[in-house]
Amino acid sequence: MTLRAAFEDQAVSCERLDSPFMDHLLRILSKNWRSNTKLGKAMAIYTGDIGPTGHSLPLRITGGLHALVLSGQSDALIASYPPNAFDHSALEIAVSHALVAHDDFILEWTQAPPTKQ
Repeated sequence: MTLRAAFEDQAVSCERLDSPFMDHLLRILSKNWRSNTKLGKAMAIYTGDIGPTGHSLPLRITGGLHALVLSGQSDALIASYPPNAFDHSALEIAVSHALVAHDDFILEWTQAPPTKQ
């Protein structure tokens, strides 16, 4: 499975679970994924199951984006995340920018699997 396909697969699961924000976020990631960044290159080396029953790469990456929001490092993401009103275009721009501007942060965040807090 490709990472783009894993994003789409996870988006379908989120849609079924009535999580529209995550559904849109994952579809944006699938559409705008950059394989030429440090993060993109690091994700490309994973083998085996990269979806929710394996390495959980889509959830690691979305977790990194959420960490940017919680740590106050991306005003554009903060403005695009709940509880703010949903604007697909603004979220797409914010995610595309964050994947480049915060490449190192998200890469570091994805190096460990999602955990319970």
